Amino acid sequence: MPTLVAGVRRWRYPQVASVSLFRVEKDLCWEYSFILGLTRDRLVWRPDVQDLPRLGQKDLLCSATDSEQFVELPMGPSVYIETSIVSFLTARASRDVVQAARQRVTQDWWTKRSKFDLFISNLVLSEVAAGDSKASERRLLALDGIPELTVTSQAIQIAEALIRGGALPPRAAVDAFHIAIAAAHEIDYLLTWNCKHIANATMRGTIEDICRDQGVDPPVICTPEQLPSRNTK
Repeated sequence: MPTLVAGVRRWRYPQVASVSLFRVEKDLCWEYSFILGLTRDRLVWRPDVQDLPRLGQKDLLCSATDSEQFVELPMGPSVYIETSIVSFLTARASRDVVQAARQRVTQDWWTKRSKFDLFISNLVLSEVAAGDSKASERRLLALDGIPELTVTSQAIQIAEALIRGGALPPRAAVDAFHIAIAAAHEIDYLLTWNCKHIANATMRGTIEDICRDQGVDPPVICTPEQLPSRNTK
């Protein structure tokens, strides 16, 4: 019985991605590459007509419509990884009780990250690359392969609105951009330990209202302990 595995190469949500299907039978492996479009909750691609008969829709292990020859691959909830997450993930064990607890929670959540579709941005990469070279190397290594979201014009407008509306102070402009990028790209969750400016309960309503005023749904801002794996058994 052939085994079919779908693999997603680096792409920028929610634009265009390159996807490869690997069909494994005995000791042989065939690779089929497709260009796909992305919606909020699924990947959709149209296989080349010449490849479809060879793959066989019954082998795809997901839904397809014969008339349009479309295949849909469900996606997990999307999560934007803010800089503080990877900092706690890779930092040396802290003697501070609170910091150490956050490190353990973050490390535990990271082992379950396959339940989600993770995303970062160039702002995250810039922040994690700063500081001690060995520490930054650990942070960058942890983020290797995670798709990078672009800073769109809409994200800029949202960030400016967040600061102008008092949701975040001007000195926290980078934090405003983390929220704005996640909102502009329709990310479900923004994961952070930055409870001063981002996961701030007193400003949550203001942040959400401003995002909606800008025509986007706000991401759910939370910490790793508030975002457990979907499989809690």
